[in-house]
Amino acid sequence: MAKSMTRPHAKAARRVKVSWPFNDPNADLVLRSSDGIEFYVFKNILSIASTPLKSRIEILPPVAEGIQTLEIRLCSTTLDQLLRLCYPVLSPRFSSVQQIEPVLKAAITYDVHAAIDVLVESLRLNPFPWDPLQVYACACRLSLAPEERIAATLLKSKTIEVIDTDVVDDIPAVDYIRLIKYVSIKDAVFDELPSLPLEDSCTESPVDIQPRTASPPFDEESGGDAILQSCDSIRFYVYKAILSLTSPFFRDMFTLPQSEDVNKETPVVCMAEHSTVLHDLLSLCYPPHTTKLAFTEDIGRLRDVLSVAQKFDMQTIISILQDHLSRHAQIDPGGVYAVGRSLGIQDLSEEAAKLSLRLIIEEVEGSPYWRYVLAAEYRRLRRYHFACGVAGQYVAMVQGVPSWYSLGSERWLGCCVYPAAYMSDRRMMLRDRPGDPAITSFEQFLRHAASQTDGLCRRCSSDLDKMQVFCNDFGTEIHRRIDEVPLSG
Repeated sequence: MAKSMTRPHAKAARRVKVSWPFNDPNADLVLRSSDGIEFYVFKNILSIASTPLKSRIEILPPVAEGIQTLEIRLCSTTLDQLLRLCYPVLSPRFSSVQQIEPVLKAAITYDVHAAIDVLVESLRLNPFPWDPLQVYACACRLSLAPEERIAATLLKSKTIEVIDTDVVDDIPAVDYIRLIKYVSIKDAVFDELPSLPLEDSCTESPVDIQPRTASPPFDEESGGDAILQSCDSIRFYVYKAILSLTSPFFRDMFTLPQSEDVNKETPVVCMAEHSTVLHDLLSLCYPPHTTKLAFTEDIGRLRDVLSVAQKFDMQTIISILQDHLSRHAQIDPGGVYAVGRSLGIQDLSEEAAKLSLRLIIEEVEGSPYWRYVLAAEYRRLRRYHFACGVAGQYVAMVQGVPSWYSLGSERWLGCCVYPAAYMSDRRMMLRDRPGDPAITSFEQFLRHAASQTDGLCRRCSSDLDKMQVFCNDFGTEIHRRIDEVPLSG
């Protein structure tokens, strides 16, 4: 007789005693936690409490001796607390949000409605016993919109400095930016502020949906010796030779076992990617190649294609896509920074971070592409932006002739142009936009000089070229100081 693939319950797996009621010898099921602790439970109770657990229990194969064992990917502490919320016993007590969150997450995962109700209600206690920022972070991680709103309301009177802590590092950046706007804008309404969660662009099609053929040049009539089938059942007819030239991953892929549901002459490779992403990617692989494809105007689509190009080790395509993103960084540096950080492209994110210094931070945080990263990445850029502002202000904190002025003392300094007044104006601008080249431009210099006097005197008018050098040196020194500021700080 063939042996069952399920291991029979081993009573000596770990000699750690669990407390009542999970040590009942009359139990008909063992739940084994991720750390190897075994809980003796009753199937009927779990089946009533959780539909997912009921489904898993029903498909457990029989064992020759002992009782069936179900592996649960929860630590023993979390599993114990979740089970007590399922059983007719006293509910566990929690002293912090950090204790509530893993149990609530488990309850959501296993669809234990009774436990969810109890735990969510504990986050809403009145008077409020928890740190509202902890509750906000927990609610964001678990997608609990009402609790987000409650916690945000309690944080409304706080300053940005209070909510700028690592407590929020692992929540979506868009949720943190939303909170910052709510706290900093006097009449802001939380529900009216944008929240753009990252959506899964592909869900597998039901099995009864028949595969469809892609549009030219990837249709059947265009020819091909292999088929790439997207996760939404679109079939792309491709040539192995073309893809093998662009990617060693594809070169190896065609040696894998193929689906047998189509004619044997054309192998099918089932892909995890959506048809839109595959079409964009293949369009860059096939001749005639053009870098001005429609999708390259969309940062989100560029990011999706670049992610797949990295997966398939398509170095030429990666370089092309990064060039497009660099172009977008001129307009949306925050979005490109987020894309670079999400894909681990250090040089792209550093380039975008420097370009973000041309804007005030409120403009940078307005990008919809912050949805690709966690708040830790946004906080990193925010700290960098602030540090560069301090560095720029330091350059403008001079008395008399600046040491960085290559021509030294000049007669026009203090005649029609007063460096102290000019630098005072620049400091305020550099605090908010330390990388804006307009701040140190010769045009703005002359505009400032004109605002201080009726115009340049005859002697100063003859020194315009030296004033131009002054502005150039000023900008160069600011860039030098900014280059010393690390992005990782």
